[in-house]
Amino acid sequence: LAAGEGPEAAVAALQLVASGHADAADRLAELAPAQEPRFRLMAGHALRRLGRDLPELSLHGLTEDGRRIGELSVELRGGLDIHAEIEGYKVANVISEALLASFPHGNHATQFYVYWVHTAPQWRRAGLSRLAFAAAMEHEEAQRCSCFALNTGTRNNAHSMYADFGFVDVGRSVHAHKPLALGTPCAPPDGVTIRPMADDDRESVRRFLLSHHERSFSTWLLPVPVLPEGTRVTLAEKGGKLIGAAVGRMRGEDNAEIIDVAVDHAAEQRPELGVALLARLHMLLAADGAKTAAVYPESDTDPIGDIIARAGYSRRLSGGVSMFGIRDLRRLFEEIRPLYERRLADAKLTDWRGRVIITGERLHAGLEVDRGEVAVIDAAARPTDIELRADDATITRFVAGCETPLEGVLQRRSEVSPQVNAPVMTLLEGLFPECPFIVRWDW
Repeated sequence: LAAGEGPEAAVAALQLVASGHADAADRLAELAPAQEPRFRLMAGHALRRLGRDLPELSLHGLTEDGRRIGELSVELRGGLDIHAEIEGYKVANVISEALLASFPHGNHATQFYVYWVHTAPQWRRAGLSRLAFAAAMEHEEAQRCSCFALNTGTRNNAHSMYADFGFVDVGRSVHAHKPLALGTPCAPPDGVTIRPMADDDRESVRRFLLSHHERSFSTWLLPVPVLPEGTRVTLAEKGGKLIGAAVGRMRGEDNAEIIDVAVDHAAEQRPELGVALLARLHMLLAADGAKTAAVYPESDTDPIGDIIARAGYSRRLSGGVSMFGIRDLRRLFEEIRPLYERRLADAKLTDWRGRVIITGERLHAGLEVDRGEVAVIDAAARPTDIELRADDATITRFVAGCETPLEGVLQRRSEVSPQVNAPVMTLLEGLFPECPFIVRWDW
């Protein structure tokens, strides 16, 4: 059929090329220019996947009357909006904005966040989203940021496209649910008192929650909890000191949402304490009329997961995933440089002097350490330097705290030179430890 003439032959050639039959590419390239715009774009996209880029089959190709098939419109009004327009209609878009990412201990990095990528159903499989997405990532608004992020779904067709642009999965969203009933207390550990929050506790609870999450990484700017009217909070105290808090609220007539469960990192029996806090909170919410409680979204790397599971919640992956990428590793290191000085101090490595060079496929930067002080450098590794080599995705996971250098070495996704030994790995694990990932605080 593809050997014939007319629209039927063109459709057959397109189906063959889209299925990977390169021998039909010449026939498709011959037939496609005479077809209507949507077919031309789909043919051009299929041919590009085989390595053939024909300008006449692109968005900027010309129609029979000399006009362009379409164009990309770019609007920068607070955020960056890019649309693919055809015959006066916006058929695909990428909506994005320059924001900040939250790294541990109050450090922040410039981040290009992509909110929404969409193509009208009848214009899909023509490469329009990829074209608009590439334009967004190449825009100066994105280029002035050290990193980038978005939220999507693991069953989204665009998930692999985002990976092509350097986005890496850093946290999967989990939904958790539990039926509630009055009279289900849980005894706290010895010496711990659990009670509802009083009005004069509000400020100390806000400070505690913010301090508790200072070790976390998030692709959102973490806000200061405001604990509005209607929020239910239970506190854990030991020796007059606040060591835990659980926060919830009603969400509908008979449903409640658990917003946060935080327990002092140094507290003994942390999981048991968290379960006791939740049990008391459940009683308050049930008294308000809640029949079920839910936690969403929760990250699969957030420590709250262990407490939720012990408290009897049914947990499932929601299909949502947070993705993060690094555009300029050196700029990112410069923006969060104090974080590495803090980590060296926490790991008691302030006497160490030397250089750590991170080398990837595209990402490259170094940290020069002199007795606790850190400078960011861009240099090739010397024989005496510690060099950590890996693909860019693995380096991104190290920097985001999703994976540690030791895990990378053991799983053979990274290499360390001049040698792997205990002092070297202690240093690398101190600089790039695993840290919790927070999907988003919805206060």
